[in-house]
Amino acid sequence: QERLSQQGTVDPIAFELYLRGRHLFNRGDLEGFRKSLELFQQALEQDPDLAAAHAGLSGAYFVHGFFRLAPASEMIPMARAAAERALELDPSQEAAHATLGAIALYFDWDWETARRKIELALELNPTDVMTHHGYADYLAVMGDCEGSVEHVLEARRHDPLGVWANLFVVGHLTGCRYYERAVQEGQRAVELGIEAPILQEFVGRALWYQGHYDQALTVWRETYGDDSPLVRVLQQGYDEGGPEGAMRARAEALAASPTPRTDPLDIATHFAAAGEDDLAFEWLDRALEQRIPQVLHIVINPYFDSIRDDPRYGELLDRIGIPQPN
Repeated sequence: QERLSQQGTVDPIAFELYLRGRHLFNRGDLEGFRKSLELFQQALEQDPDLAAAHAGLSGAYFVHGFFRLAPASEMIPMARAAAERALELDPSQEAAHATLGAIALYFDWDWETARRKIELALELNPTDVMTHHGYADYLAVMGDCEGSVEHVLEARRHDPLGVWANLFVVGHLTGCRYYERAVQEGQRAVELGIEAPILQEFVGRALWYQGHYDQALTVWRETYGDDSPLVRVLQQGYDEGGPEGAMRARAEALAASPTPRTDPLDIATHFAAAGEDDLAFEWLDRALEQRIPQVLHIVINPYFDSIRDDPRYGELLDRIGIPQPN
Protein backbone atom coordinates (compact mmCIF):
# COMPACT_ATOMS: atom_id res chain seq x y z
CA GLN A 1 0.00 0.00 0.00
CA GLU A 2 2.85 2.38 0.80
CA ARG A 3 4.42 1.77 -2.61
CA LEU A 4 1.12 2.29 -4.40
CA SER A 5 0.51 5.54 -2.52
CA GLN A 6 3.95 6.79 -3.53
CA GLN A 7 3.10 6.22 -7.17
CA GLY A 8 -0.29 7.90 -6.93
CA THR A 9 -3.57 6.74 -8.38
CA VAL A 10 -3.34 3.44 -10.25
CA ASP A 11 -5.61 2.82 -13.21
CA PRO A 12 -7.59 -0.34 -12.28
CA ILE A 13 -7.82 -1.56 -15.87
CA ALA A 14 -4.07 -1.17 -16.36
CA PHE A 15 -3.37 -2.90 -13.07
CA GLU A 16 -5.62 -5.84 -13.98
CA LEU A 17 -3.80 -6.20 -17.30
CA TYR A 18 -0.51 -6.16 -15.41
CA LEU A 19 -1.70 -8.86 -12.99
CA ARG A 20 -2.87 -11.04 -15.86
CA GLY A 21 0.51 -10.60 -17.51
CA ARG A 22 2.32 -11.48 -14.30
CA HIS A 23 0.19 -14.62 -13.92
CA LEU A 24 1.04 -15.79 -17.46
CA PHE A 25 4.71 -14.95 -17.01
CA ASN A 26 4.84 -17.02 -13.82
CA ARG A 27 3.32 -19.97 -15.66
CA GLY A 28 6.79 -20.69 -16.96
CA ASP A 29 6.12 -21.70 -20.58
CA LEU A 30 7.06 -19.99 -23.84
CA GLU A 31 3.50 -19.15 -24.82
CA GLY A 32 2.96 -17.60 -21.41
CA PHE A 33 6.01 -15.40 -21.96
CA ARG A 34 4.65 -14.19 -25.30
CA LYS A 35 1.20 -13.41 -23.95
CA SER A 36 2.57 -11.73 -20.84
CA LEU A 37 4.57 -9.33 -22.98
CA GLU A 38 1.43 -8.34 -24.86
CA LEU A 39 -0.50 -7.78 -21.64
CA PHE A 40 2.24 -5.65 -20.09
CA GLN A 41 2.27 -3.54 -23.24
CA GLN A 42 -1.53 -3.17 -23.08
CA ALA A 43 -1.28 -2.14 -19.44
CA LEU A 44 1.17 0.61 -20.38
CA GLU A 45 -1.05 1.80 -23.21
CA GLN A 46 -3.74 2.24 -20.56
CA ASP A 47 -1.38 3.80 -17.99
CA PRO A 48 2.10 4.74 -19.28
CA ASP A 49 3.31 5.49 -15.75
CA LEU A 50 2.50 2.13 -14.15
CA ALA A 51 5.93 1.20 -12.79
CA ALA A 52 5.02 -2.43 -12.13
CA ALA A 53 4.05 -2.91 -15.77
CA HIS A 54 7.36 -1.46 -16.93
CA ALA A 55 9.14 -3.88 -14.57
CA GLY A 56 7.04 -6.78 -15.84
CA LEU A 57 7.77 -5.78 -19.42
CA SER A 58 11.49 -5.70 -18.70
CA GLY A 59 11.34 -9.30 -17.49
CA ALA A 60 9.29 -10.39 -20.51
CA TYR A 61 11.76 -8.77 -22.91
CA PHE A 62 14.62 -10.44 -21.03
CA VAL A 63 13.23 -13.97 -21.30
CA HIS A 64 12.47 -13.41 -25.00
CA GLY A 65 16.15 -12.65 -25.53
CA PHE A 66 17.39 -15.30 -23.11
CA PHE A 67 15.36 -18.12 -24.69
CA ARG A 68 15.91 -16.80 -28.23
CA LEU A 69 12.22 -16.20 -28.87
CA ALA A 70 13.40 -13.00 -30.53
CA PRO A 71 16.88 -11.59 -31.25
CA ALA A 72 18.70 -10.79 -28.03
CA SER A 73 20.26 -7.81 -29.79
CA GLU A 74 16.78 -6.28 -29.88
CA MET A 75 15.24 -7.64 -26.69
CA ILE A 76 17.98 -6.94 -24.15
CA PRO A 77 18.28 -3.17 -24.84
CA MET A 78 14.48 -2.99 -24.60
CA ALA A 79 14.58 -4.96 -21.33
CA ARG A 80 17.20 -2.60 -19.94
CA ALA A 81 15.23 0.50 -20.97
CA ALA A 82 11.98 -0.83 -19.48
CA ALA A 83 13.70 -1.68 -16.19
CA GLU A 84 15.30 1.75 -15.99
CA ARG A 85 11.96 3.42 -16.69
CA ALA A 86 10.33 1.37 -13.94
CA LEU A 87 12.98 2.53 -11.48
CA GLU A 88 12.55 6.14 -12.53
CA LEU A 89 8.89 5.83 -11.56
CA ASP A 90 9.45 3.67 -8.49
CA PRO A 91 13.00 2.92 -7.24
CA SER A 92 11.67 0.09 -5.08
CA GLN A 93 10.56 -2.08 -8.03
CA GLU A 94 12.58 -5.17 -7.16
CA ALA A 95 11.68 -6.95 -10.42
CA ALA A 96 13.38 -4.17 -12.38
CA HIS A 97 16.53 -4.42 -10.26
CA ALA A 98 16.48 -8.20 -10.72
CA THR A 99 16.20 -7.86 -14.49
CA LEU A 100 19.14 -5.46 -14.60
CA GLY A 101 21.09 -7.95 -12.49
CA ALA A 102 20.23 -10.77 -14.88
CA ILE A 103 21.30 -8.65 -17.86
CA ALA A 104 24.58 -7.84 -16.13
CA LEU A 105 25.16 -11.54 -15.45
CA TYR A 106 24.17 -13.16 -18.73
CA PHE A 107 24.78 -10.47 -21.32
CA ASP A 108 27.30 -8.01 -19.88
CA TRP A 109 29.38 -10.58 -17.94
CA ASP A 110 29.65 -7.92 -15.26
CA TRP A 111 29.73 -10.03 -12.11
CA GLU A 112 29.92 -7.18 -9.58
CA THR A 113 26.93 -5.32 -11.02
CA ALA A 114 24.99 -8.58 -11.22
CA ARG A 115 25.67 -9.32 -7.55
CA ARG A 116 24.84 -5.81 -6.40
CA LYS A 117 21.58 -5.49 -8.34
CA ILE A 118 20.27 -8.93 -7.42
CA GLU A 119 21.16 -8.50 -3.75
CA LEU A 120 19.30 -5.17 -3.78
CA ALA A 121 16.28 -6.87 -5.34
CA LEU A 122 16.36 -9.53 -2.60
CA GLU A 123 16.61 -6.84 0.05
CA LEU A 124 13.50 -5.15 -1.37
CA ASN A 125 11.58 -8.43 -1.65
CA PRO A 126 13.13 -11.47 0.08
CA THR A 127 10.30 -13.76 -1.07
CA ASP A 128 10.52 -13.32 -4.85
CA VAL A 129 11.16 -16.65 -6.61
CA MET A 130 12.72 -15.21 -9.75
CA THR A 131 15.14 -13.05 -7.78
CA HIS A 132 16.28 -15.99 -5.67
CA HIS A 133 16.85 -17.91 -8.87
CA GLY A 134 18.87 -15.07 -10.35
CA TYR A 135 21.07 -15.08 -7.27
CA ALA A 136 21.33 -18.87 -7.40
CA ASP A 137 22.55 -18.61 -11.00
CA TYR A 138 25.07 -15.94 -10.03
CA LEU A 139 26.41 -18.08 -7.18
CA ALA A 140 26.65 -21.17 -9.40
CA VAL A 141 28.62 -19.29 -12.06
CA MET A 142 30.93 -17.95 -9.34
CA GLY A 143 31.56 -21.51 -8.14
CA ASP A 144 29.28 -21.63 -5.08
CA CYS A 145 27.03 -24.52 -6.03
CA GLU A 146 25.92 -25.18 -2.43
CA GLY A 147 24.82 -21.57 -2.06
CA SER A 148 22.87 -21.78 -5.31
CA VAL A 149 20.91 -24.79 -4.05
CA GLU A 150 20.13 -23.00 -0.79
CA HIS A 151 18.60 -20.10 -2.71
CA VAL A 152 16.37 -22.19 -4.96
CA LEU A 153 15.16 -24.13 -1.91
CA GLU A 154 14.45 -20.83 -0.16
CA ALA A 155 12.52 -19.67 -3.21
CA ARG A 156 10.35 -22.78 -3.15
CA ARG A 157 9.52 -22.27 0.50
CA HIS A 158 7.78 -19.08 -0.59
CA ASP A 159 5.98 -20.72 -3.54
CA PRO A 160 5.80 -24.49 -2.92
CA LEU A 161 3.40 -25.17 -5.80
CA GLY A 162 4.93 -22.80 -8.34
CA VAL A 163 6.22 -24.07 -11.68
CA TRP A 164 9.32 -21.88 -11.60
CA ALA A 165 10.13 -22.65 -7.98
CA ASN A 166 10.07 -26.41 -8.48
CA LEU A 167 11.83 -26.26 -11.84
CA PHE A 168 14.71 -24.28 -10.37
CA VAL A 169 15.12 -26.78 -7.53
CA VAL A 170 15.37 -29.75 -9.90
CA GLY A 171 17.67 -27.87 -12.28
CA HIS A 172 20.14 -26.72 -9.64
CA LEU A 173 20.18 -30.07 -7.85
CA THR A 174 21.03 -31.68 -11.18
CA GLY A 175 23.75 -29.15 -11.96
CA CYS A 176 25.24 -29.61 -8.49
CA ARG A 177 25.32 -33.42 -8.93
CA TYR A 178 22.58 -34.27 -6.42
CA TYR A 179 21.09 -36.60 -8.98
CA GLU A 180 18.99 -38.89 -6.79
CA ARG A 181 17.44 -35.96 -4.99
CA ALA A 182 16.79 -34.20 -8.30
CA VAL A 183 14.84 -37.23 -9.53
CA GLN A 184 12.88 -37.37 -6.27
CA GLU A 185 12.05 -33.68 -6.44
CA GLY A 186 10.97 -34.04 -10.07
CA GLN A 187 8.66 -36.91 -9.19
CA ARG A 188 7.27 -34.92 -6.27
CA ALA A 189 6.54 -31.99 -8.59
CA VAL A 190 4.65 -34.26 -10.99
CA GLU A 191 2.61 -35.62 -8.09
CA LEU A 192 1.72 -32.04 -7.19
CA GLY A 193 0.34 -31.59 -10.71
CA ILE A 194 3.18 -29.44 -12.02
CA GLU A 195 3.67 -30.03 -15.73
CA ALA A 196 6.69 -28.55 -17.49
CA PRO A 197 8.72 -30.36 -20.17
CA ILE A 198 11.98 -28.74 -19.06
CA LEU A 199 11.45 -30.12 -15.54
CA GLN A 200 11.23 -33.64 -16.95
CA GLU A 201 14.21 -32.87 -19.18
CA PHE A 202 16.24 -32.28 -16.01
CA VAL A 203 14.91 -35.48 -14.45
CA GLY A 204 15.97 -37.40 -17.55
CA ARG A 205 19.42 -35.86 -17.38
CA ALA A 206 19.78 -36.71 -13.69
CA LEU A 207 18.95 -40.33 -14.52
CA TRP A 208 21.34 -40.29 -17.49
CA TYR A 209 24.21 -38.94 -15.39
CA GLN A 210 23.68 -41.81 -12.95
CA GLY A 211 23.91 -44.35 -15.74
CA HIS A 212 20.19 -45.15 -15.79
CA TYR A 213 20.02 -44.70 -19.56
CA ASP A 214 16.89 -46.72 -20.27
CA GLN A 215 15.00 -44.88 -17.53
CA ALA A 216 16.15 -41.53 -18.89
CA LEU A 217 14.99 -42.44 -22.38
CA THR A 218 11.63 -43.51 -20.96
CA VAL A 219 11.22 -40.14 -19.21
CA TRP A 220 12.07 -38.25 -22.41
CA ARG A 221 9.75 -40.47 -24.44
CA GLU A 222 6.88 -39.78 -22.03
CA THR A 223 7.71 -36.06 -22.08
CA TYR A 224 8.18 -35.47 -25.80
CA GLY A 225 6.25 -38.39 -27.32
CA ASP A 226 7.32 -41.55 -29.14
CA ASP A 227 7.36 -39.73 -32.47
CA SER A 228 9.63 -36.95 -31.27
CA PRO A 229 12.76 -36.60 -33.47
CA LEU A 230 14.72 -36.01 -30.26
CA VAL A 231 13.70 -39.35 -28.80
CA ARG A 232 14.11 -41.27 -32.06
CA VAL A 233 17.64 -39.97 -32.61
CA LEU A 234 18.69 -40.68 -29.03
CA GLN A 235 17.19 -44.17 -29.04
CA GLN A 236 18.75 -45.12 -32.36
CA GLY A 237 22.13 -43.75 -31.31
CA TYR A 238 21.90 -45.60 -28.02
CA ASP A 239 20.96 -48.88 -29.71
CA GLU A 240 23.90 -48.58 -32.09
CA GLY A 241 26.58 -47.05 -29.90
CA GLY A 242 25.51 -46.95 -26.27
CA PRO A 243 25.40 -43.75 -24.20
CA GLU A 244 28.12 -41.97 -26.17
CA GLY A 245 26.47 -43.05 -29.41
CA ALA A 246 23.20 -41.48 -28.26
CA MET A 247 24.86 -38.17 -27.44
CA ARG A 248 26.85 -38.17 -30.67
CA ALA A 249 23.73 -38.90 -32.73
CA ARG A 250 21.89 -36.04 -31.05
CA ALA A 251 24.72 -33.58 -31.66
CA GLU A 252 25.10 -34.60 -35.29
CA ALA A 253 21.36 -34.34 -35.89
CA LEU A 254 21.27 -30.82 -34.48
CA ALA A 255 24.32 -29.74 -36.48
CA ALA A 256 22.95 -31.24 -39.71
CA SER A 257 19.56 -29.48 -39.57
CA PRO A 258 20.19 -25.89 -38.52
CA THR A 259 17.29 -23.52 -37.91
CA PRO A 260 17.22 -19.87 -36.78
CA ARG A 261 16.93 -21.17 -33.21
CA THR A 262 19.65 -23.82 -33.48
CA ASP A 263 21.76 -23.47 -30.34
CA PRO A 264 25.50 -24.10 -30.79
CA LEU A 265 25.77 -24.61 -27.04
CA ASP A 266 23.29 -27.49 -27.22
CA ILE A 267 25.38 -29.10 -29.95
CA ALA A 268 28.58 -28.57 -27.94
CA THR A 269 26.92 -30.09 -24.87
CA HIS A 270 26.07 -33.35 -26.63
CA PHE A 271 29.45 -33.61 -28.38
CA ALA A 272 31.15 -33.20 -24.99
CA ALA A 273 28.97 -35.94 -23.50
CA ALA A 274 29.91 -38.15 -26.48
CA GLY A 275 33.62 -37.69 -25.79
CA GLU A 276 34.11 -35.65 -28.98
CA ASP A 277 36.28 -33.01 -27.34
CA ASP A 278 37.48 -31.23 -30.49
CA LEU A 279 33.94 -30.86 -31.83
CA ALA A 280 32.71 -29.76 -28.40
CA PHE A 281 35.23 -26.91 -28.30
CA GLU A 282 34.50 -25.99 -31.91
CA TRP A 283 30.82 -25.48 -31.07
CA LEU A 284 31.61 -23.82 -27.75
CA ASP A 285 33.62 -21.25 -29.68
CA ARG A 286 30.55 -20.59 -31.83
CA ALA A 287 28.38 -20.22 -28.73
CA LEU A 288 30.87 -17.75 -27.33
CA GLU A 289 31.00 -15.77 -30.56
CA GLN A 290 27.20 -15.52 -30.55
CA ARG A 291 27.17 -14.61 -26.84
CA ILE A 292 24.65 -17.36 -26.09
CA PRO A 293 23.72 -16.41 -22.51
CA GLN A 294 23.52 -20.02 -21.28
CA VAL A 295 27.20 -20.51 -22.11
CA LEU A 296 27.79 -19.53 -18.47
CA HIS A 297 26.13 -22.80 -17.47
CA ILE A 298 29.11 -24.80 -18.67
CA VAL A 299 30.58 -24.45 -15.18
CA ILE A 300 27.75 -26.52 -13.65
CA ASN A 301 26.61 -28.68 -16.59
CA PRO A 302 27.76 -32.26 -15.91
CA TYR A 303 27.87 -32.98 -19.65
CA PHE A 304 31.06 -30.90 -19.74
CA ASP A 305 32.86 -32.80 -16.96
CA SER A 306 34.84 -34.77 -19.53
CA ILE A 307 36.59 -31.66 -20.89
CA ARG A 308 37.37 -29.77 -17.68
CA ASP A 309 40.98 -31.00 -17.55
CA ASP A 310 41.60 -29.85 -21.13
CA PRO A 311 43.62 -26.59 -21.21
CA ARG A 312 41.13 -25.23 -23.73
CA TYR A 313 38.43 -25.29 -21.03
CA GLY A 314 40.40 -22.96 -18.76
CA GLU A 315 41.14 -20.70 -21.72
CA LEU A 316 37.41 -20.56 -22.47
CA LEU A 317 36.59 -19.49 -18.92
CA ASP A 318 39.31 -16.84 -19.13
CA ARG A 319 37.74 -15.42 -22.29
CA ILE A 320 34.42 -15.10 -20.49
CA GLY A 321 36.05 -13.83 -17.32
CA ILE A 322 34.62 -16.47 -14.99
CA PRO A 323 36.80 -16.84 -11.86
CA GLN A 324 38.51 -20.22 -11.71
CA PRO A 325 39.40 -22.21 -8.58
CA ASN A 326 43.06 -22.11 -7.65
